[in-house]
Amino acid sequence: MSPATLAANGAAAGAALLFGASVVATRTVVQEVPPLTLAVARFGQGGLLLFAGLLACAPRLLRLGWPDLPRVVYVNLNPMVATVLGALLLGERLSGVFVAGFLSVLGGVVLVSRGPTR
Repeated sequence: MSPATLAANGAAAGAALLFGASVVATRTVVQEVPPLTLAVARFGQGGLLLFAGLLACAPRLLRLGWPDLPRVVYVNLNPMVATVLGALLLGERLSGVFVAGFLSVLGGVVLVSRGPTR
């Protein structure tokens, strides 16, 4: 295996480990910190760090085209899939307001995924 492949696999494994740990940590921290504050801190800091890293190392990657959009949308569906699985597998209750918000987000994702029409 080439050093580049090994480094890429190591980075992917590290990212998966950090993401998995963040889910567990969020369940604990959300008992002390309001969810919206936690979300802003978590995603805001991560976004700023990612932006700074890309700007310093690979600024050309900061440009996304329409063909890249479905991959970005797929990543953003992860919380929705987790919510549905939590309701189905763990019996978590979903309020009417939550379901309305969930459906509006899903509708937005579908509209964005379609891309421009002629």
